[in-house]
Amino acid sequence: MMLVYYLSMNIFAGDDFERIKELYFIERDRIKAVELNKKKAPEEERLQFKLHDRLKKSLLEIEFNTYCNDSDFENPDEIDFLEIAEKFHCDYDPDTNTYNRVKRGLLLFFFEKLEDMLESNDHAEGVIDTVLEKMTRINMFVSQQRNLVSDRTRLKEENQKLLRKIKKLNRDISALTLPPPKKKTPDRQEREINELKKKNYYLQSKIESLENRVAELEDEKKANKEIKENITINHENPVGEGLELQDFFSIVISGGHWNSRTREEVLEEFPHNEFIFVPADRTIRNIDTIENADLVIFDTSSHSHGYYYLVKKKASKLLHIAKSSPTEVKALFNKPTVKREKGTAQFY
Repeated sequence: MMLVYYLSMNIFAGDDFERIKELYFIERDRIKAVELNKKKAPEEERLQFKLHDRLKKSLLEIEFNTYCNDSDFENPDEIDFLEIAEKFHCDYDPDTNTYNRVKRGLLLFFFEKLEDMLESNDHAEGVIDTVLEKMTRINMFVSQQRNLVSDRTRLKEENQKLLRKIKKLNRDISALTLPPPKKKTPDRQEREINELKKKNYYLQSKIESLENRVAELEDEKKANKEIKENITINHENPVGEGLELQDFFSIVISGGHWNSRTREEVLEEFPHNEFIFVPADRTIRNIDTIENADLVIFDTSSHSHGYYYLVKKKASKLLHIAKSSPTEVKALFNKPTVKREKGTAQFY
């Protein structure tokens, strides 16, 4: 007992004991400081978000962490954080700079990326629409060119056949003139020669007609390259007294884009007239029809200026519309028509 008493009275006394106490309190304060520093770590260390795969260490990862750190905003006063809160149906706390306890930079990042994505999507849709429209026009042009090539090939073949026939007939004529004259009456021989001359004349006329046709198709091919949408014609329709529908029977609509439904509506509006729809690219081959019509309506929604002057020269009466619409056609005349049985229509 005496030994225990001695130790208790002397072991916790003196300079050594005071040094031990000092070291204890220093270590305790150091541990508290470390724990406090962990809680107060820099914002950029606590908000280092790591993206994966292709986005790892990318510019997007850097930008994402920049948004998550409020101190890196260039002009935070110019950002309408309340407007963003309304868009996402959440509450904004300006004291803590959070949306429903979520850092405002995180929501702002996704908001601006969503705006960029929507803008890119709108641009992409516009590009797709433009590409589809161009492809449709290209397909139409290719189809028209195929038809022209087919017609030209057929006409060339017919022309070659006729040339071969003419050569044969010329040989026959030569054979008739070279041999010694047979015992034929002058009248019979003269008749045979006249018949051969008639056949030769007919074939020559046919060849000239085919050559003219080939030339017309060549001209048509060149003119069709000038067909455009919504061309401008400096001419007003001479609508006035005396311009009534019953004055006309045969009406040609030249150009435009007319489908079966709009053609049907025109026939219902004008039951007592014959309508002939001639597409712009077939103007030359139907110029006789245009010339013989009582009235020609020139549709500028799809046509060319070159065809306009040709139609104007051939048509006995000429009106204009700017849209392939039955309403546009009806507006050309003074008096509305009464709907009865449908009229007749042709489409070339």
